[in-house]
Amino acid sequence: MQIGRAVSVDGGVTWERRGSGADGAGPVLEADIDEGLFASWPRILQYESHWRMMYHAFNGTNWRAFTAVSTDAGLTWTDRKLALDTGAEGAFDEVGVGTRAVVKRGGDDVLMVYEGVEAGTGTHRLGAATSSDGGASWTRAAGPIVEPGVAPLGDWTAQVVGTPYLVGMDDGSLRLYHCAKTKETNMSIGVLVSPSGAFDADAWRGVD
Repeated sequence: MQIGRAVSVDGGVTWERRGSGADGAGPVLEADIDEGLFASWPRILQYESHWRMMYHAFNGTNWRAFTAVSTDAGLTWTDRKLALDTGAEGAFDEVGVGTRAVVKRGGDDVLMVYEGVEAGTGTHRLGAATSSDGGASWTRAAGPIVEPGVAPLGDWTAQVVGTPYLVGMDDGSLRLYHCAKTKETNMSIGVLVSPSGAFDADAWRGVD
C-alpha cells in the first residue's frame, strides 16, 4: 500500500487522479523500507502555510504512526518522521499504533484517537494522544479510552474495536465512529459521543 491523491471539483461526485508521474496516477507518498512494508491510512491536518499528513506503517512486527509535511496542497511530501512509536512493554499498544483519526482542538492543539494492539492476545483497543504543535509531536494519554465489550460498548464489540473516525462538533462535543466485531459476527460500525469534549475512558456515552 502507498498513498495517492485525487481531486474532485463537483463536491465528491467524481474524482480525478492527480498524483505523481505524467499521468497523475503515481503515489504521492511511497512506502519507505526504513518505516515498514507500506504507507497507509492518511489523515490530513490543513494549515495556512502547510498540510500535515498522519499515516502508519507495519514492519512485520510492529505498527507505528508517522508524519509528513506538504506545502503544495498534498502533491509532494517531505520531512517524514516518526510521530507515535509502539507503547511500553505490557501496555495496551505494545505491538503498536495503527489506524487513527485526528481533529483540531483550536490553535495548534490536536487530538488523535488511534487503534492500539496488545502483545500476546492481539486485542485491539482505542487510545488517545495530544499535540500542542499542530501534529509535529505527540504525547500519549494514560491507558486505553475505549475497550472492546466494556461499557458503554455492547457485546457486539467483544473481540475488536478499531478504525476510529473522530468528528469535532460545533458545540465542543466529540463523536467517535468505530468498527467492531465478535468472533461470530462480521465487522459493524458504531458511534460513541463525548458531550463534554473530554476523551478519557469515562467521557464516552452510547447513542440511543
